[in-house]
Amino acid sequence: SILCMMLMTGGCAGEDDVTVISPAKSSANLSMSSPEITFAARLDADALVARKKSMPVLLYFSDPHCGYCRSLEKDIFLPMLRSGDYQDRVILRKISWLSHSLVRDFTGSELESRTLADQYHVQVTPTMIFVDDQGVEVAKRILGYNGPDLFWFYLDRSIDEGRSTMLQKIEKQ
Repeated sequence: SILCMMLMTGGCAGEDDVTVISPAKSSANLSMSSPEITFAARLDADALVARKKSMPVLLYFSDPHCGYCRSLEKDIFLPMLRSGDYQDRVILRKISWLSHSLVRDFTGSELESRTLADQYHVQVTPTMIFVDDQGVEVAKRILGYNGPDLFWFYLDRSIDEGRSTMLQKIEKQ
């Protein structure tokens, strides 16, 4: 059940009747002093960069009320952005999973964030999904967050797996 999965993975589940305020920023200017996680707005534009650089897009589904999400951002994503080490390895995009805010998907269609979460069968937050330039999953997704100890290993493994899958697709074309 979802509740058991949340307890085991360190995740939060939402309810259909929860109202989530739309994120105010759909893009962020990253500076080394105060990086911000960019909300997904134009996945079709991100796809062009992903294809050009052969790197996956990490779709990070979060909830503003999820303590695990806040810890993940503080422990992992903000240091990751600050370091610059992942700049040419992965495109990180945050999606508020129950939000009504609009996002352009990989085909350029406009849809609500919650619809995108439904398309990827997101049931808990945080959920991290690694996709190629067409929005197809290319690595094992990561559900939940229980602290930084082994998380960096799983994150790097999924990024490398996604990049490898994308390079193999390019070679076949």
